[in-house]
Amino acid sequence: MTDIVREPAGSEEPAPPVPPGTEPAGPSSPPETPRTPAEPPAAHASPAVSAPAEPERRPALSVLVDVLAAPVAAFRYLSKQRHVGLALLVAVVSSLTFSAAPVAYFPLEDAAVLPVQTSWLSEAIAAVVVLLIGAGIYHVIARLLGGRNSYVFMLQALGFTTLPNVLAAPIYVLHRFVDVSSLVVLVNWAITAWTAVLGVIAIREVYGLSTGRAVVAYLIPVVVGLVLIVALMGLLFGALLLGV
Repeated sequence: MTDIVREPAGSEEPAPPVPPGTEPAGPSSPPETPRTPAEPPAAHASPAVSAPAEPERRPALSVLVDVLAAPVAAFRYLSKQRHVGLALLVAVVSSLTFSAAPVAYFPLEDAAVLPVQTSWLSEAIAAVVVLLIGAGIYHVIARLLGGRNSYVFMLQALGFTTLPNVLAAPIYVLHRFVDVSSLVVLVNWAITAWTAVLGVIAIREVYGLSTGRAVVAYLIPVVVGLVLIVALMGLLFGALLLGV
């Protein structure tokens, strides 16, 4: 008699083997959408670093008024914006102002020999030459002291520093008709000091130097020039004593 082996209730047939490389089918679920890699948080974009824009160009009269009334702002503007032609004109007119000065203060022997037009032309040319050389000297000194800018901006700034000389013309003309010697001397000293202050401000603003370095840069050519003059006068005086 053969025993009938019965499987226990609730048993299931074994699942067929799963072929290699495939996953067993699970309960139905919606297909997963492919994940895109998360984008990194946007960094705060730093503003583009660009060269400072040139200031808006001002009319000639505004520049001239600012040089006298607000020299710091004027030369700061002139360190970026070009007015070379106007600066040369100011230097020439300033040199011609001395033609109106009394002979006792500014001898004009050459003007008595040369025609007036030739004398004025020679003075204008001399003023431009002196301006070109002086600007070159100040440019080299300022660069050696750490300043940064180009020669042309020093050239025009130095030309504008002579503007106070033009204001002395009415006093010189007045002295030709009325004796105001004391006033002429006072005006000369005031304009010399005013021009020196403008020179220091111009060097400081054009080259971005400190006030102390600007003063040193302005005084070096003055001191060297005085030393050379004293040395030359000493040589001449010695030659006269020795009868050479």
